[in-house]
Amino acid sequence: MDWDPQPVEEIDAWVLDEIFDRAKGWTIPEEQASLKRIISMNGVPTYIVKVGDIEVVAWEQHVWADAAVHSVSAGRLCATVAFTGITIHTPQKLLEATFDGKGIPSYGMNKANGQPTLHTAFPIAPNFPVDIARRQLMVCIGTLVKEASTLLVSWSKNSGPAKQPADRDQAKKPANWDQARNIAAIAGTFLRAFAGL
Repeated sequence: MDWDPQPVEEIDAWVLDEIFDRAKGWTIPEEQASLKRIISMNGVPTYIVKVGDIEVVAWEQHVWADAAVHSVSAGRLCATVAFTGITIHTPQKLLEATFDGKGIPSYGMNKANGQPTLHTAFPIAPNFPVDIARRQLMVCIGTLVKEASTLLVSWSKNSGPAKQPADRDQAKKPANWDQARNIAAIAGTFLRAFAGL
């Protein structure tokens, strides 16, 4: 069988690359939040922002999925945290948490593996002001990191070994409140971004 995969054509980002460009205003130090840029299988530029053990994946959505029927623009700046090794016994709690947080973050379920996820997104379009998008995304990242850290500590206390976000490189170690407080402090830096503090 002759298999010659064609290179994926990278989609031009509207604001994402500029958001994470240090020369254009990204101020979070690498030791607090490491950055890695990848191209997804469908050509979408994607950034992985790692704070402690939490990985937040950020990308732009330009079009709706083929099966989706919507009458509004698909343009979104999205951020997600995916978990592994979690068993949800009371899915209603995720809906209640989404209600309590007014949708930021929202809780979801990965169709492929049945694992819980955390999400944020806000509308964008070509020529969207980068500074506003950066500050909004930073608050979204801070919210995701803080919530994910709290969930990991809570889940580990309730069920023995810690349940980890989807980070295949890290050693499995129990989560603790000291680590959660450190991550929360870094998350606070992101959360203050919108006010410019």
